[in-house]
Amino acid sequence: MNVETTVPLFMTRLVHDSSVALGAFTDREAMLSEARRLPADSQSAARPRSEHVCTSNPDSLEDIVRFWEDAGEQGDIRSVGPGLGYKDLSGLHRGFLGTQNWNNIISSLSWCRFDVSLFELTDFNASGGEFFAPKGCNTPDLTPFGWNDRASSIANWGT
Repeated sequence: MNVETTVPLFMTRLVHDSSVALGAFTDREAMLSEARRLPADSQSAARPRSEHVCTSNPDSLEDIVRFWEDAGEQGDIRSVGPGLGYKDLSGLHRGFLGTQNWNNIISSLSWCRFDVSLFELTDFNASGGEFFAPKGCNTPDLTPFGWNDRASSIANWGT
């Protein structure tokens, strides 16, 4: 009997040769350790807003994170305060008259003072996969990381 086991992937952006790359890990703690080693970019203000950048002083940023339906921080927006999240985006209304929801619709996220996670499954369940955005970094397009229109729950880990 062949039994397939699914191993969740924990994903984050990493820096390689001055470029941003996707790092995928089967161990969440290893992913967190590598993600938090991202070098800060002290010249982030000189870079275009559409490019992934990390700041050298995340404590100077807002404590809320903003999620957008479109890349480039465009379209409908949802803000999440520190220590908060949504465990099921299918129940969170968006769009004109609130007839649509946020499930599998997020395409970009803003800078934040705190770490942020997007989960493929509801209830912050990492067994389906997680994309981790370390504090102080923006992600204006989730497509290069394989996370465009994929999140079913989101969290701002701030306290």
